[in-house]
Formats: sequence, C-alpha cells, structure tokens
Amino acid sequence: MAMGSGRIKISSAVGTLTDFRHGSVRAETFTDGVRADVAGTGQLPAEHVTALRAATAPTYVVYSYRTPIAWHTVGAGWTQPTERYSVTTSNHQGIVAGAVPSVV
Repeated sequence: MAMGSGRIKISSAVGTLTDFRHGSVRAETFTDGVRADVAGTGQLPAEHVTALRAATAPTYVVYSYRTPIAWHTVGAGWTQPTERYSVTTSNHQGIVAGAVPSVV
C-alpha cells in the first residue's frame, strides 16, 4: 500500500468508524452484531473468532485482505489482536493502532 494519502484515508475512516475500502484493507459496520455467515475470519486465531462473533451490535470491523485485524463495539471499545501476518497486514495493523485512542 502506498504511503501518504492512502494511510491518511484509512486512518481518518477508522478514527471516525466510517465504512471504507482501500486496496486490500476495508472496514464495515455490522448493526445486528457479527454473524458467522457474514463476517469472514480469514487467518484470525480461533479464540479471537469466538470473541468477535460474540461482540454486540453495532460492531465496526477492520479487515486486511479477509482477516479481521481490529474491531470496535459500543461499550467495549477497540480490540486489536497482537498476531502478526504479512508485511502488508502488519502495516495495516500499525495504521489502525495509530488511528484509535486505545486498543485492548
């Protein structure tokens, strides 16, 4: 992913919980909670899949490729698992971490 305007666009969207798509990173809001048949989980470890699917609505999920790398729920705030994947996904994780006030 190119530095600069793409990073700013992603950071701004994540910081305001706005749905977006930019290359291989995207975010969407699930107003009825995250349903197993709606939210792909990619390479997310099983314990985090369980936590994500148990999240209450509304849930804002940030994906890198097909893997959720962070999510926000009202009341619980942000969750960003510490697993590392590819260089690109690690870059996306860094953008998200820099865009949110606090991450669990």
